[in-house]
Amino acid sequence: MGKMPEVCVSLYSHSVQDLIREAGRAAVALADSVEVRFDQLWLIPRSARESNEDGEAAALEESVRPLDDVNVDEAIQAIVDGIELPILFTCAPSAAPDGRFPGTMEDRVKVLEQAISNNVARIDIDTHLDEEVAQRLMEAAAEAGVGVVRSEILEEETPPTDEIVQRINDLGEGAELVRFVRQCESNIHGLRLVEAGWILSQQDDSPQRSIGGLGRSGDWPRIHAPLHGDHTVFAVLTEGSRIQSTGLVNARDIRIAWEVLEYPGA
Repeated sequence: MGKMPEVCVSLYSHSVQDLIREAGRAAVALADSVEVRFDQLWLIPRSARESNEDGEAAALEESVRPLDDVNVDEAIQAIVDGIELPILFTCAPSAAPDGRFPGTMEDRVKVLEQAISNNVARIDIDTHLDEEVAQRLMEAAAEAGVGVVRSEILEEETPPTDEIVQRINDLGEGAELVRFVRQCESNIHGLRLVEAGWILSQQDDSPQRSIGGLGRSGDWPRIHAPLHGDHTVFAVLTEGSRIQSTGLVNARDIRIAWEVLEYPGA
């Protein structure tokens, strides 16, 4: 075990002003960096309730704004100017878990290129992008001095350990960090992710990584990240039962967990 993992807090606010405020809360929670989920600006959240035909309260469905409703240039500039912590810029497509970007791949590439030109600290280049497009974005990021996070976040069942190790190694070429997330609905899935992290930690040339899961054992690799040498753990500001069994971890609670488990450096 080496140094403790960095904590990157993911921000899901639906306005630029709220993102900036939330980043301030992340700083208070001792985050090392923040992930700006830019695609969430297009989400109109459930903010009211209405009665159905039986007179019972029914939640309104979430909806997504038209692409042109967000001024991308102004929003990115305001975010970069307003957030002091290093920013990982993510614009997830609708095909990704919790992705809300309403446009085409070409539209999304333009957003990512704009973020790179505004010198965010890191840019998320996910595997939903065509490989040729991903390589072009990685080259642009390298020229601009922007770090690349290669992410593969899928709601597919966690594969066998050797496949996880191979996939993370494959994604590591040209990336500052590999982010690998899969669905974890049984304990064996969480164990596979932890085991894969441990195997990678024994390799001299393994990429820097962040391994996590979605579902009831999805927090295992995050809790034990110091054991298997993950560079970064992604956390949220949400607390308590709202994230129970989701695989997510609270930014403050994860540091407390590392202290309780007596991981060196916690």
